[in-house]
Amino acid sequence: MGLRGKNYPPELHERAVRMVAEVRPDYPAEWQAICAVASRLGIRSAETLRRWVRQAEADDRSRPWVSRNDSGELKDEAPRPPKQTMSVEARPTKRSLTSTTPCRSLGRQGAEFPSVSDRSNQDEVEGGRRSRSAARTSAIIGGIAFVGAAAAFIAISLFPSRPPLLTPAGFSVALISNIKIQTASISIEHFSGAIDTIFIEASAAKPSCLCKLPRGFFIVQITGKVRVWHCPVSVTCKNDTRDLTITVPLVIDKSGNSRQFVIGIQDPGFAFTSNSETAIAALPHLKYVGPRGSSMTILTVYGITRANMYEWTIPPDLADPKTVVWTETVPATSIDSNSDAVEITGTDQGEVAGDQRDTFLSGALLGAAGAAAIVVVQEGLHAALDDRRRRRSSG
Repeated sequence: MGLRGKNYPPELHERAVRMVAEVRPDYPAEWQAICAVASRLGIRSAETLRRWVRQAEADDRSRPWVSRNDSGELKDEAPRPPKQTMSVEARPTKRSLTSTTPCRSLGRQGAEFPSVSDRSNQDEVEGGRRSRSAARTSAIIGGIAFVGAAAAFIAISLFPSRPPLLTPAGFSVALISNIKIQTASISIEHFSGAIDTIFIEASAAKPSCLCKLPRGFFIVQITGKVRVWHCPVSVTCKNDTRDLTITVPLVIDKSGNSRQFVIGIQDPGFAFTSNSETAIAALPHLKYVGPRGSSMTILTVYGITRANMYEWTIPPDLADPKTVVWTETVPATSIDSNSDAVEITGTDQGEVAGDQRDTFLSGALLGAAGAAAIVVVQEGLHAALDDRRRRRSSG
């Protein structure tokens, strides 16, 4: 509750006048500064404070300039000429403000003439606005970071990844017979684990005399370290330090067919390897030793899944979803040293096109993730710098 009339102490007079001079630069008009100080100090009427200010101005003009010496005592100096200043009322303003303008009405127009308390409220409002802006910026940065992380995860999952193909172990096949062999077949299939099964059989013309059946040998020589898993009693499976030699007795029965022999070996890359995109098949080097001028047709059969979907560098004679067959006619000759197998590569163009599409999408998503990371870093630095500036200005 404000004081009345002459009950204001002299100390309050001096303090109020001094405060008006101090806060005057913060207001567009002196009357607004007077209203603000009066409200802050509890002076009931701003007009009272205005009279104090005018009285203080009159006192300053009517007495010589007073200053203090080094000992702190007052000393008189030559009177300073009065400033040629324009009174507040005479200053051009957007609208006329006089002592008749109520302080309360000026307070209602706080946006143009804020009081001390109004300025504090404005600071609080501005601080809240900055906090909300910082929260929105943090939410945007978090959203961009989440999108970038999701794009990177999807890109990694889309990028084609297949196990590398092993080079299939080379091998050679030789057939020795005392009569003409019409056809011979070597069939290789992969089973669970690293177990490979070799099926060997042959056929010839039906013998005219059962007293003397044709005889011979089917020799399979595998290059590399291969372990025998199953070898029939009548078959010789000889494993040295480098190669495996399988010798199968070839006996043609009265129907003209030989017995089928099944040999099991352990080698993850024997004869062929494949994945959903590429397959590599090693055709054996073939030799046939038989009657002069004769020839033999040998079938190389591989159990490759989806074999009909591959485009082979050497087209097969037969390809279905489970097997692929290459046929070769071999003239009779003498056995010489074994040579390397011929490698044939098959490519699934549909899988290749799918891999190219996935690679493109993966690269695009990785680019988006990189751009999102750059935006997050930039916005984070900007937010940190803005926060630092606000702290300096508030401090």
